[in-house]
Amino acid sequence: MDTQWLAPSILRIAVGLTYLLVGIDQIQHPENWQGYLAPWAQEFLNADHKEFFFQNGIFDAVLGGVLLLGFLTRYAAMLAVLHLVMVLLNIGYNEIAIRDLGILLSALALSLYQKTPYSIDALRKS
Repeated sequence: MDTQWLAPSILRIAVGLTYLLVGIDQIQHPENWQGYLAPWAQEFLNADHKEFFFQNGIFDAVLGGVLLLGFLTRYAAMLAVLHLVMVLLNIGYNEIAIRDLGILLSALALSLYQKTPYSIDALRKS
């Protein structure tokens, strides 16, 4: 049984679910994320940490939802890649960066697909 056609959808769901869950956690507990903001970024933003992570959480949750639905998947995945590049530049090399690099490469692979099965994009193209 050939199941290769499922791989893009599984990838989309995995990246989308990760973004959605991280976003929800940042909205509910922005204070838990303050340690992930580099000192130079704190000075650059010159903003309240809780407010920054709350707003970032909204962005992450919306992006995750869009990916889960498979709506404009290619563009959403490209946005996820750009976001993760900025995150990696902020946090430097550590155990979190290793995990985020895997998510970044998954989002990059996802950005190569025009549409994935079981998505709004697939319904719009048919």
